[in-house]
Amino acid sequence: MKTNMILALMVSSLIFSCGKKETISEPSSMGIVDSLSTKKAFETVKPINEETCIDEVMQKDLGEKEVVKKVLADSDINFCNGLRVRVKIFKTSGDDIRIYGFAQSSTGKLSCLKNARDLTKIPFLGYQGTLTGNGIKISLGGHQYTSESKLISSDRLKAKYVKFDVASYSGEIGFFENDNLKCWAIH
Repeated sequence: MKTNMILALMVSSLIFSCGKKETISEPSSMGIVDSLSTKKAFETVKPINEETCIDEVMQKDLGEKEVVKKVLADSDINFCNGLRVRVKIFKTSGDDIRIYGFAQSSTGKLSCLKNARDLTKIPFLGYQGTLTGNGIKISLGGHQYTSESKLISSDRLKAKYVKFDVASYSGEIGFFENDNLKCWAIH
């Protein structure tokens, strides 16, 4: 009887083990690769600060044979109840004027700033145009605002230009956060 039972167990195990066996395994793109790519994605996100917004972005924007000829202004301005704007203005070897900046609003929002295409410099008067960033925009002179607080260029205020000093400015500056005018001042 014992032999019959052992024989029956062996036969049943052979019956169940016959056939094609398939092992389910995770795809090769999962596991270690995913954790490495996620880690790499987090490492490529650089913190927003003065160095990354001004010096590093300026170096990336320079052309192959282009160099900084002169730093025209280096300002650190506290503006509008807690807004801090750090601006550096460079003149390149191609005689381009480029503005790079860092803004920190009173709500804690941080943004890198760059001059938009509308930036102009009038010798002895200053700058007009906009500095744009992620969710933050700074208008420099020659603008007015609609009843909906939208920025529009002004023919009437064309004489308003902004001159940067080390810790201050003179002229007209408007500050927008998420396209809403937060403050505007003529100084």
